[in-house]
Amino acid sequence: MAGLILDEAIENNVETGEKNFYKTIVDNIRTIRIQKGITIEALAINTGVDKSHLYRVEKGSKKIGLDALRRIAVVLDVPLSRLLVNASMIEERDEIREIDLILHSLDHNEIIYFQRMMKAYYKEKVNDTFTKGKK
Repeated sequence: MAGLILDEAIENNVETGEKNFYKTIVDNIRTIRIQKGITIEALAINTGVDKSHLYRVEKGSKKIGLDALRRIAVVLDVPLSRLLVNASMIEERDEIREIDLILHSLDHNEIIYFQRMMKAYYKEKVNDTFTKGKK
């Protein structure tokens, strides 16, 4: 699978089903590389991938193999999955984890209070939606 080109991986990837899967990967590489202050030259040296090839990958005119993608993830110090997933999905997961941590820190009475607040919120939201639909 090391030599498998990402286009083939996309075709076999039932889970995402996104046509812009490869663009997501390229955008993630560029974004993370820039956030970490890593130049394309440094990335090329540390991954063993030719610099001109990396330039073309970031421009979207060349594809990259999974083996090279794994090496890029190592140099960028991120899990390979971070390069494969849309950043907004990760942000949503981070928000969910944060809420989960808060909920786990609540005692029994606070959980009951929280449940009541959420029920009231959603009841109000449903009523607002229903009322707007009648106008």
